[in-house]
Amino acid sequence: ASLRRMRDGRHEATLENGEVWGQVEPDARVEMRVGDAVTIRPASLGSFMLVTASGLPTRVKRVK
Repeated sequence: ASLRRMRDGRHEATLENGEVWGQVEPDARVEMRVGDAVTIRPASLGSFMLVTASGLPTRVKRVK
């Protein structure tokens, strides 16, 4: 639904269901745009990965 770039280069994405997910650390390889389909999936040790429309994963945490 919306995408915000933080001062340190991390992205914070608000999904259509209202969930807000933020990158744990900046990753210049990861490109996201409003309207792109993304997938959030569980990863190791209770963390989560956001997989972009191009298939690149980035570690995220739920903000809201």
